[in-house]
Amino acid sequence: MSVDSLLLESCRADAIEEMMNDRFEEEYEICEGCGRYVPVGEVYGNEWLGCVCAECREMRPCDGCGRLIPVHVPANGDGEFYCAECIRLLL
Repeated sequence: MSVDSLLLESCRADAIEEMMNDRFEEEYEICEGCGRYVPVGEVYGNEWLGCVCAECREMRPCDGCGRLIPVHVPANGDGEFYCAECIRLLL
């Protein structure tokens, strides 16, 4: 194979890969909670995160470490929400 034909093959492969990536990005979003790819039609938002999957839409970030905790976890006396690990560290 000549250098020109190798270059053409490389460019063609790059173009195909870019086209596939663009299509994937149009069809999927990344969940801000768990980082999984979610089909665009199954994306939700909540008060704390703009783009979440069905499992993460009932979650909020811990005020200490940022890990997701269920929204029904009660606040402490200062109105802050902590996961079990951060509560142990604060005690």
